[in-house]
Amino acid sequence: MLKPAVNLVAADGVERIGGDLLARTEQPWLRIADADTAFRGHWICLRYRLSFFDDPVRPLLRFQRASQDVSFQALNGPVLGAARAIVRAPDDTVSISISPVAKVGRFDFVIDEVERVSRTALLADGMLREPGWALIAAGARLIQARQEAEQDLKFATGSTSLADYDAWHRSHARPLDLGGIDRPRSDWRQAPRIRLIMDLDGNDAGRLDASLQALGAQAYSGWTLHAVVGARCGADLLARFRAAVREEPRVSEILPTSTFDDLAASPNDRIAVIGAGDIMPDYALAAVAETLAADPEAAVVYGDEDAVTSNGLLHSPLFKPDWSPAFQAAAAYMGRLTCIRRAEIAQVGCARPQQLIAAETDIANQVVTLAGTRKVVHLRRILYRRRRERDEPTGASPASPPAGAAAIGSVADWPTVAIIVPSRDQADHLRRCITSVRETTDYPCFEIVVVDNGSTARDAVALLDDIANQRQCTVLKVPGAFNYSALSNHGVANSRTELIVLLNNDVAVINAGWLQSLVAWAKRGDVGAVGAKLLYPNGRIQHAGIVMGSGGRAGHLYKGMGRDEPGYLHRLQVSHEVAAVTGACLAVERAKFEAVGGLDAANLPVELSDVDLCLRLAERGWRTIWTPDSLLCHVEGATRRLALYPAKTYGPERRYFVRRWAHVIRDDPYFHPALSLSSHRPALARS
Repeated sequence: MLKPAVNLVAADGVERIGGDLLARTEQPWLRIADADTAFRGHWICLRYRLSFFDDPVRPLLRFQRASQDVSFQALNGPVLGAARAIVRAPDDTVSISISPVAKVGRFDFVIDEVERVSRTALLADGMLREPGWALIAAGARLIQARQEAEQDLKFATGSTSLADYDAWHRSHARPLDLGGIDRPRSDWRQAPRIRLIMDLDGNDAGRLDASLQALGAQAYSGWTLHAVVGARCGADLLARFRAAVREEPRVSEILPTSTFDDLAASPNDRIAVIGAGDIMPDYALAAVAETLAADPEAAVVYGDEDAVTSNGLLHSPLFKPDWSPAFQAAAAYMGRLTCIRRAEIAQVGCARPQQLIAAETDIANQVVTLAGTRKVVHLRRILYRRRRERDEPTGASPASPPAGAAAIGSVADWPTVAIIVPSRDQADHLRRCITSVRETTDYPCFEIVVVDNGSTARDAVALLDDIANQRQCTVLKVPGAFNYSALSNHGVANSRTELIVLLNNDVAVINAGWLQSLVAWAKRGDVGAVGAKLLYPNGRIQHAGIVMGSGGRAGHLYKGMGRDEPGYLHRLQVSHEVAAVTGACLAVERAKFEAVGGLDAANLPVELSDVDLCLRLAERGWRTIWTPDSLLCHVEGATRRLALYPAKTYGPERRYFVRRWAHVIRDDPYFHPALSLSSHRPALARS
C-alpha cells in the first residue's frame, strides 16, 4: 500500500514550478511513484482530490506494459472535490501514470491513497448490489474470459442509484480549502461582480433567511442581491428583507420598473436569477469567478443543480451536459444561476431585472444565438440548490421538438436517400428489413442498396434475386471476409444520392416518419451523423445514443429499459446531441461522409467503426444528433454474429480505438463525469 499522500512525479506535459503543477498540454501525465510492481495484476482503489477551481474531468489512468502496449482507464470525476475509483492493473504493468486534468494551465491534484482490493471482496460486494452482473462476472471468469469478467465486475460494483444521492454526496463532498488545494488562481478583486436577481414573493421569511445565509457564506464576496418586491409579498417577508438591506450593503430592494442602469451594472457584470429559499455551496460563486478569470469572454456560464428538503435531505441532482443547443431548445436544461454578461443581455433588448425574471430561458437562448456557442461555458460543479421536497414536481417539462417535415420544409426539398444494407445470408431478417422499409416508410424518394457479402444459403440467394428485381432496389455482390466498414463504404460509393442511411439487415421500421426525422436533422449544416431510437423485439430500448467511456470504450445507456422511459433530464423525450450513434441506423450527408473518408475499414473493420465515424465528424465541427422521432426495431447481433470472447475477437480494433480516442473516452461532453460508466441505467459513479 502507498501511504498518503502518494508521490506524483511530473512525467509528460507537466512542470512543477515551486509548489504549483502546470499542465503544458491538454493531456498532462503524472507518474505514480513506486507503483510499477506493487499493484501489477491486482485490483486497486485510488482516493484523490482536485481543486474546486479545476474542471472535474474524469482522470485518465495509463498503464505502461511490458508488451510495449498501453492501457487506459477513465476514473470517476471528482465533482464534489474528491473521488474514489477501483480498477485492475494489467498483469504485465511496468508503470502507472495519471492525467488529472484536460486543460493547459495550473492545476491542483492529490492522490491521498492507493491500495489493493481483493477480487473476492469486490465479488461479494457485487452480489449485494448487482447480483446479476456479479454472477455474469463469475461465469466469464470460469470460461477464462478475463477481460469480460473484469468489465462485468465493474458493472456489479461501479454505480449508485440516483435515489441515494444524499448518502453519495455525504461520502464524496469535502470542505473548501482556500489555504490548500483550493488556493485562488486569480485576484478576485479584479473579477466581475455577480449580480443576483430575486423575485420576492409569498410570506416565508425562513426561506429568505436560508438564501441570505448561503450568500453570506460565499468565499467570493463580489456579489450583490437585488430583490423585486412582488405584489404577493407578505408583510413579514418584506420586513425581514428590509432588515437584511439595513444589515448587508450588498442587498437591495428594487422596483419592477428598475433598470440595470439603476443598479450601476457594468457591461462586464454577470447577471443571474435565483429563487427565495434556494441556496449555493460556499465555493459556488468563487468557482464562477475563477471560470471567468480563465475565460473572460464567456458570455454565459451555467452549472449543475440539486435540491434540498426542509429537513436537509439532498436529492434530485441535475448533472447537465456541456453546451447542447438542440437539448436546450427542447428542454431548457441550463436552469438557475445561469450567469449572463450584462453586455449581451442589453444587446437582446433586456433592460430591466423584472424582464429577466419573467423570460429567463428565452433571454438566455437569445444571448447564445447572438454571442455564439463558443462563449457558453458549463461549470461541472453543483452550484445551485433548490429548496424542494422530494415529492414536489419540478415544474420543468421539455418542449415539443419540431416535426421533421416542418424542420426541413416542403416536399420539394426532400433529397433522395440511399439506404445501405450490408448482409450475408439471414434471409428472414433481410426480408423483414426490406419489406418494412418499402411498405412502412412515407418518405417520397429513396433507394435501397443491399451489399451482399457472399450469401450461400438457398433462401437468401433467392431473396436477393427477388430484391434485385424490385423497383428502387440494387444488390451489390461483394464476397470475402466480413468487413462491415468496407461493405458499407462500397455501398455508398456505388450510389449517387445527396444523403445516405446506413441500416443493418436486422432492423425493421416501426414508424412511417422515421426517415423524414433523420433527414430533417442530417441536412442541417452543423450536423453530421443522426441516429434513431431502436427497440429490441420485446419493445425495450436497445439504442438511445452512445456514451463514450461506457464499458471502457463506448456503450449504450438505457439499454433494456422501457420504451416510454423519459430518461434522465427528460433526454429520451427530445432530440439532443450525443457523442455517437450506432451504425445500425445512421444518417449522414454524403459530402460529410466523404470529407472524413467514410468508415475506417483498415483499422475498424467490424467493431466501433460507427462510433469512430461520429467522432471524426465531430472533429470537423459537425454535431451528432439522436432523435426519438425515428423509431425502429433492432434484433442486434444478427448482421454479425456475437462473439463468445469479444475481447480476443475484436482486440486489435478495441486497442486502436482506445489509443485514437482516449481523450474523448475520458470526457464525453454530453455525459457528466459524476455519472457512472458502469451502468445501463443513469446512475451516480460509485467511488
